[in-house]
Amino acid sequence: MEIVLQPVLDVVLKNITSAVKEEIKLIWGVEEELEKLLRTLSAIRSVLADAEEKQETSQLLKDWLRKLKDVAYDAEDVVDEFMIEAVRKKMEKGSESSRVNQVASFSSCFCLKKVRFRHEIGYRMRDIRMRLEQIGKEGHDFDLVVLERNRFIQIRERPKSSSLVDEAVVYGRQNDKYELLKLLLSDETSGKHPSVIPVVGMGGLGKTTLAQLVYNSKEAQQKFLLRGWVCVSEEFDVKRLTRAIIESVTGNSCDLLEIDPLQQRLKNLLTGKTSGHSDQRCLIVLDDMWSENPYDWENFRLPFIYGARGTKILVTTRSRKVASIVGTMSPYDLKGLPYDDCLKLFVQKVFAGERPDSYPNLVEIGIKIVEKCGGVPLAVKSLGGLLCNKRDEIEWLNVLQSPIWNLAQGSYDILPALRLSYQNLPANLKSCFAYCSLFPKDYIYRKDELVELWVEEGYVQADGHRQAVDMGNEFFDDLLMRSFLYQDPNWKWGAKYRMHDLIHDLAEFISTEECIRMEEGTSLTVPETSQKSTSLLIPQMARFSSFVCHNMLTTVDLGGLCSNKSLRTFLFVGLFPYKPHKQVLSKANIDLVLQLKCLRVLKLEHSALEELPDSIGSLKFLKLIDLSNTEVRKLPPSICTLYNLQRLKLKNCRNLTELPKDMGNLINLSYLDTEMSVYLKCMPPQIGKLRKLQVLSLFVSGTETGSKIAELKDMTSLRVLGISRLENVVTAEDAMGADLKNKKHLNQLHVEWTWGTRDGIIDEVVLESLSPHVTLKSLSIYGYAGTCLPSWLRKLTSLQNLTLFECRLLASLAENVLPPSLQSLTISLCPILHKRCKRNGGDWSNISHVSRVCVSGEYM
Repeated sequence: MEIVLQPVLDVVLKNITSAVKEEIKLIWGVEEELEKLLRTLSAIRSVLADAEEKQETSQLLKDWLRKLKDVAYDAEDVVDEFMIEAVRKKMEKGSESSRVNQVASFSSCFCLKKVRFRHEIGYRMRDIRMRLEQIGKEGHDFDLVVLERNRFIQIRERPKSSSLVDEAVVYGRQNDKYELLKLLLSDETSGKHPSVIPVVGMGGLGKTTLAQLVYNSKEAQQKFLLRGWVCVSEEFDVKRLTRAIIESVTGNSCDLLEIDPLQQRLKNLLTGKTSGHSDQRCLIVLDDMWSENPYDWENFRLPFIYGARGTKILVTTRSRKVASIVGTMSPYDLKGLPYDDCLKLFVQKVFAGERPDSYPNLVEIGIKIVEKCGGVPLAVKSLGGLLCNKRDEIEWLNVLQSPIWNLAQGSYDILPALRLSYQNLPANLKSCFAYCSLFPKDYIYRKDELVELWVEEGYVQADGHRQAVDMGNEFFDDLLMRSFLYQDPNWKWGAKYRMHDLIHDLAEFISTEECIRMEEGTSLTVPETSQKSTSLLIPQMARFSSFVCHNMLTTVDLGGLCSNKSLRTFLFVGLFPYKPHKQVLSKANIDLVLQLKCLRVLKLEHSALEELPDSIGSLKFLKLIDLSNTEVRKLPPSICTLYNLQRLKLKNCRNLTELPKDMGNLINLSYLDTEMSVYLKCMPPQIGKLRKLQVLSLFVSGTETGSKIAELKDMTSLRVLGISRLENVVTAEDAMGADLKNKKHLNQLHVEWTWGTRDGIIDEVVLESLSPHVTLKSLSIYGYAGTCLPSWLRKLTSLQNLTLFECRLLASLAENVLPPSLQSLTISLCPILHKRCKRNGGDWSNISHVSRVCVSGEYM
């Protein structure tokens, strides 16, 4: 396992800096310790990149990093506790200002508690600082130096490829060869620029082999008089690559050292000045390209501008970002090798010169081994090479039952091939990737789910210009472009993503000490003798845990969780999302989970939880609670004391009727999702105090003071907002009290009336008064009883999506009412509009600029 520490230290440093700047005046007496801790951590952080880079060559250094990470987590705990206490003191200060006639004895007791807290927190900070200083001294033995923050990580060099290939041992790529040759031999050009065709796929799929087949084909040799092959690998050195191309094309060494004469020589080759033959088409293969620096590429390709029409460059890469930078044509996505071809390759590798039917038992095991390889030829060859001289059935079974990385390491092993991709990731992306191991193989990942978890774990932070969620989306896209994830083409309901089994194996290997996934049948499961039950044990080094439910009828004992008080995450992952797991998370199990006082993330989505115990209030570090799709009826009042809470997810909690009255105390809450929790009567009083809210998926308009729509006025950070029960808003003044016009960050707005017999004129007045900021991008209107749309709709110059649902009296889309920016319009259960659409043949001149129109499920 590789120890990745930078994201943890960055979170601690950020929190300490914030404490020193803002909160210290609230709890005096620890200023000096905080500042000393900040200096100590900053000094260690400066050499951390060097330590992480060198750990593969030194077990002592790896142990040093492991010890440092343990203390860093303790430091985060104590700093977070300090910050939470500061927020609590702020809240009490506000409430004390409204109190009168305080009891003296209570005041004395309260002051005594404050003194005790200052003494305890100061002592713990001092203890952590001293431990860190000692670890820092031990680090001097490793001669660590300060590296550039974004320095390229030096890793073990992988073997360089050449253009030579033995076609006799290549299976199943004839169709890929044919399709790629069609692209190469076509007359399609990119003007003066050479046509660049990227071949993209995860490590080990056979991109290099495919390029070799194409490069050595008779068709390519006849079409391209000049051909050159260069293995780029990790370092994109323009001079080295240009020299290598010259040598590959000419077959002679080149002793030029500077970039200008090198590029001039290559230009002369391409234009025919060197050979005396003009119009010589050239084919260059750049194998295994990693560099995502567009400036290097622009500099490198300059000589090719002068090449003959039809010159082609073939680039193999694992990164879609590389493909987007260099490609002038759509990338060729290389898929896994078909199973039958994998089996042929395995048999050829293992039984070369022997008859496989002489070993029927081994063949049976080999079939299962090939299935495990998931269509990756490099894995097939690696495992086949390992078994080629072995005929003992036990040895084959050991291979079948062991993780790939526990096999013998060799230059052609699958592990180096896959780990190369991992080692080239920035530190934060490494942590995000490793975190994916908390979910089982073949899991369907949701982008929003992963991003929100990464944010709350501290792997993703705002950079001053972009929100943390936006950064997290970029992180996800980066993993997608680097082939760590892929979009499931068979999933029809929105974009869903999967991870190749071998990539998932790598994630498990990388995270083996910190991320523990518990499920039936794993090594962490200890079956009991008398009944269908499991008891789960957690290693002490673990910080992140999940329990995967495969069988709804399985009872689980989570007692093993209590043995590790340092767990920061517990995820319940149900694989039957539409059926509650009623026998899995019993009240006893929930009570056990709530004993984990260091938890930051508690995800119980799709469990059959009916009641959340009041002891949830003791988990003061919690940043995310997800109770979506549970049977919970109400939340305990103690949840309102979780001042560190940032995300509360209550989506589709259909038994939930009310929220705790003091929820306005959760002043750090940025995300409150109550979408589809249809029986919520109204919002709690003074919810308007939650001024950091960015997502409020459903604000239920009430009629009482403190729950009216005017509570939205000061929520200026909102990005997503849903408002229901608008029938409770009856005047323009009330509607304008929400002040949507000044919410500049609002991207998505949903407004909803409960359909019934009402005065449509009132609805029109209310909707007209809910005028949002002009930057709104998505708007949905449900249950509206008016006959026309508001005049402000045309002014929404950024609006892209508009949904009209059950607006039964809406008579027309008047001329000039829809903004020209609109791209998608959905109309459902709007019978008058539907009839007019049918009568006019579905052609409305005033919406001709909209690219996608759907009326009651029928596309136009």
